[in-house]
Amino acid sequence: MRLTSRLLGLLVATAQAGCRFEPDIAPLEMATLPPQSFGGALPAEAEGEESPEAAMERLLDELFDPYNLPWGSYEGSVYQVADRILAGAYAYYGYDLAELAANRQDNPLTEEMFRDYLEAVDALWIADPATGDDFNVYAWLVVDLAVDGPEAVHSMVLQRIGQVDENNWMNYERNYLNALFTAYSEEVLGARIWLVNSLFEVYGNDAAAIYDYLLSLDLMGTE
Repeated sequence: MRLTSRLLGLLVATAQAGCRFEPDIAPLEMATLPPQSFGGALPAEAEGEESPEAAMERLLDELFDPYNLPWGSYEGSVYQVADRILAGAYAYYGYDLAELAANRQDNPLTEEMFRDYLEAVDALWIADPATGDDFNVYAWLVVDLAVDGPEAVHSMVLQRIGQVDENNWMNYERNYLNALFTAYSEEVLGARIWLVNSLFEVYGNDAAAIYDYLLSLDLMGTE
């Protein structure tokens, strides 16, 4: 449980030192959505309509959503279009995505295979539906796989599923991760409960402090 222990250590270190995490990579330059804080401002402070506890639960929902975007809405975005195109690579190479996940297999596809597929179906570049700008689907895949903030959370699920290598970054491709989360929903719930209990051990019932930690985890990563 390497990353699970590491995450708990980070929780303790954050509480003791009040540290902030630094970003591992520069934001994707192709992003067309306006940058904004993940989850927005703490609702209880902004409008008084949502309690810190509800805001914390909302951030947890987002962290355990393989398709979540920290900086904006995923639905209808160019990122959603790109992920749907990438999902077609599994059938292109003769794999059933749901079957792979149900059998707890590591993702058989590589970055090179995704690139070859995108070139074969003439989908390496697509138009952003919001702006019409060119968007490189392969670059999105590579940059997205390099972000390790959510991975620290998602890896806990892979550990609970078993047999799936949490150190194989292709297992974090959004479509593959979503297939695993769908096939093993109980393991997803178990990882979430473990994380919440660990946060309560460090921060007590301070939902606002937990919200801030989850915010930094998803935006900044854990290195």
